[in-house]
Amino acid sequence: MAEAAATVAVLVLAAGRSSRTAPAHKLLAPDATGQTMLARTVNTALLSRAAHIIVVVPPNQPDLHHLVQTALPTDPRLHSCTAHNAAQGLSASLKAGVAYAENLGAQAVLVCLGDMPLVSATLMNALIATQALVPPPLPQRQSLQAAPATRLFGTIANLQHLKPLKATRAAVPF
Repeated sequence: MAEAAATVAVLVLAAGRSSRTAPAHKLLAPDATGQTMLARTVNTALLSRAAHIIVVVPPNQPDLHHLVQTALPTDPRLHSCTAHNAAQGLSASLKAGVAYAENLGAQAVLVCLGDMPLVSATLMNALIATQALVPPPLPQRQSLQAAPATRLFGTIANLQHLKPLKATRAAVPF
């Protein structure tokens, strides 16, 4: 692992229903080497410079919880959290992961889906490095500068007023 980016957490969202591959869960599908899709994605994230890797799992998938607790390497940067409202959609997983990242002191997150085993640590590191190089935008409202837009943890954590999105070709409200 390269030097950690002190304020960036990788969120690995793994709380989806996997309804397209039911009854099997796609994140538990092994590749040719026997490694599950989720394990491959998380192991790649562990090779990145992120300060924390947070795997967001649903409350009703004991196999995913077991995988995170036993099949992944022991690393102080690896955490898991439960999206208790995962059935409400991806926004519930994002909200749970962002809240967890904020509690760990992260100032930015890189969101990965659990079914992204081919995304490289090199690409993750490039995104992390680019985020650190670009100053946050300074939005204005009525000629007044507002808080930097990259510091939206509070806003993202308060998404409960939004309608859940249904996963289709394009995300649309129910």
